[in-house]
Amino acid sequence: MWWVFLFLLLACNRGQKRENKPPDTRVFPDSIGLTGQNRLQTRVHLYWSGYDEDGYVVGFEFSFDARRWYFTTRADSEFVFYISAGSDTMDIDFWVRAVDDRGARDETPAYVRIPVRNTPPVAVWD
Repeated sequence: MWWVFLFLLLACNRGQKRENKPPDTRVFPDSIGLTGQNRLQTRVHLYWSGYDEDGYVVGFEFSFDARRWYFTTRADSEFVFYISAGSDTMDIDFWVRAVDDRGARDETPAYVRIPVRNTPPVAVWD
């Protein structure tokens, strides 16, 4: 039986070391087609996921301007957006990218534009 091990060892094909491939990222949903009064409220829960074919995803980085990135190990978060004074609607840009076990980042981050509106306050008599 030792000859089987020897055969397998000699039959192994030694190749070149493969370069690390960056992970891929998705954000859900990838588009929000709401306009006018049908926009989302300023509190939005977003979900994302990542896949790495030659390793594993250790976390994610998200950004609102594609320049400053914030690291998280979560695959979702709830955000509260603040609308500029004098405006009742706003479009928020959101990017997210996966980071793999070797530090590679998704070269094409997932992107979604989030249409939000300011909700009027409610007063009630108690």
